[in-house]
Amino acid sequence: MDKNIFNSDKSEFLDFIRIKSKRSRIRRAHEDKDKYLIGLNRELEKLRLAKRAMPMIALNPPIRRGWKRYFILREDVRNSKDAVFYENLLRKINTEQFSSNKDFKKKVKRKGKKEWVLKEQHLKVILLKDLPKFKLSDKELECFTLVSKTEVINKKVYLKYFYVFKQDWRFVLRIRPNFIDKMKAVDEEIELRLSELRNEIFGNYENYSRIWKIKGFRKYRDNDDNIKFKNPFTNVQKHLILETFS
Repeated sequence: MDKNIFNSDKSEFLDFIRIKSKRSRIRRAHEDKDKYLIGLNRELEKLRLAKRAMPMIALNPPIRRGWKRYFILREDVRNSKDAVFYENLLRKINTEQFSSNKDFKKKVKRKGKKEWVLKEQHLKVILLKDLPKFKLSDKELECFTLVSKTEVINKKVYLKYFYVFKQDWRFVLRIRPNFIDKMKAVDEEIELRLSELRNEIFGNYENYSRIWKIKGFRKYRDNDDNIKFKNPFTNVQKHLILETFS
């Protein structure tokens, strides 16, 4: 037999005959699983973008779906000389709510019993950092007052400043039927595949937590109290420990 038969590609032959240990096989299995999960997550993000890019389709006739509630000028304000000013201001700070019931009530549990209470609705609150986005004139800004509020998030106190409209009595709520004249197109193949991916990723805690870890996210630690105690004498020779206390 020719002894030089494997000399031309000796490394490939050694890789072929090398016997992998149990530890390396387990590591390879984990790496393959991670690659599979990364592929699923990338496919999920691509399908989400494709769904978001679907065009809007006009509905003829429009479809009625529930009720909507929004603010309008009060009757006496509408008949005043400043009606145009407050109408333009309302366009910037108006809010809308939607409900299947005309009374806009929701169930709230109080003292072990469920009660129907009216949903609250307020005008927009303008954060100090978002003030340039609203493009308020000097006269419009005079209708607001600057308020500060403290919020506690993860045991940390934050101070926020925002503008609140002072004369909210000038506006009243109006309820009208909600009609939908446009609807986003639906691709059945995309929806089916999205459902499969969500079940495989979010329906399995191990897969979801592993993807979360692969992306580099870690559990938040708000202070040093939550950090586990580290023994300073770990992996330290015994004679060095004795010298420390001698």
